[in-house]
Amino acid sequence: ERALIRNGIHYTLLSGRPFLERAEIRITLAYLRSCLNPDDDQALQLTVNEPKRGFGKKRFQRLADDAAAAGSSLFAQLSAHADDPLYTKGTRIKTYLTTISELHKDFIALKPTRALERVLNGTLYEEYLKDAGDQEALQGLSVLRQLAQDFEQNEGESTNIADFVSSLVLSSSAFQDKELNAVKLMSVHAAKGLEFDYVFLAGLDEGIFPSAKSETPEAIEEERRLLYVAMTRAKKQLFMLTGGKVRGFENSGSPSRFFADLRSDLVVQVGDHEKSGRYTLSQARSSRFKAGDEVFHEVFGPGKVVQVDEAQGEYLIAFSSLKQERTLGFDAPLEQYDRV
Repeated sequence: ERALIRNGIHYTLLSGRPFLERAEIRITLAYLRSCLNPDDDQALQLTVNEPKRGFGKKRFQRLADDAAAAGSSLFAQLSAHADDPLYTKGTRIKTYLTTISELHKDFIALKPTRALERVLNGTLYEEYLKDAGDQEALQGLSVLRQLAQDFEQNEGESTNIADFVSSLVLSSSAFQDKELNAVKLMSVHAAKGLEFDYVFLAGLDEGIFPSAKSETPEAIEEERRLLYVAMTRAKKQLFMLTGGKVRGFENSGSPSRFFADLRSDLVVQVGDHEKSGRYTLSQARSSRFKAGDEVFHEVFGPGKVVQVDEAQGEYLIAFSSLKQERTLGFDAPLEQYDRV
């Protein structure tokens, strides 16, 4: 999501809530908007009681009615009646008004990263999330910081916080259009039953797909079936991507073993094949084993070659660990098995 937002590519998220619609992101952006323009009523509505300041729905409705009657913004109405017990008794609303007013001064001139830090620290919103132990929300703020840094670097010296907020607000509006011709992000499970002209499968690395938690032959087979579901979503072209060592995945670093099962004559490889690791497509199409040979696969264990299909470049193998015979390509990581 971060990469798509950074590059201005519209997307929709089919699994979970889009990044820009997450509560902590909407509230932080609302704070940024309030500091740029305190008279932004929608921004005040989102921020006035986040974190909790004792300014609930009834008080807000009274404020909204009074502001409409006076023809003023919510912030102006609240500031003009800062001593009115109807608004302030039992609340910390005066602190809110002071904070927004102070942050508003010269705020538009700030770079995105600096402005974001001032808001998160000045409003105590991040501290509130830390006290609540909301790790997911804190992670969201971390990604927002990265987006601000990316934007600042890409736009150069002339950019400011207003440009950054405008870009995200426009992006958020576009992402809400479900009919938009956009990149669709989803999990493999969520893709079941759907089809697309072009499909990109990311993270086809050992430790990710298959998962490092899949340690038994049965678990590997389930991962293989899941990959088959993902691959067959594509109607025109399928892109299978390996990223090497991925942060957060300790065991990643080499292409998925499932690449070895693909027919090399049906695949176009792009990138540095020599450094791509163990599980890669071989260009050799001749069989190394014949029917009756005993072989060993590091996941499935020992087995016997039942049939050799030279035309398809496949072996039919009966593995001791599997109930049914298994088809593997000539490129599969098989070794001669010598019984002791």
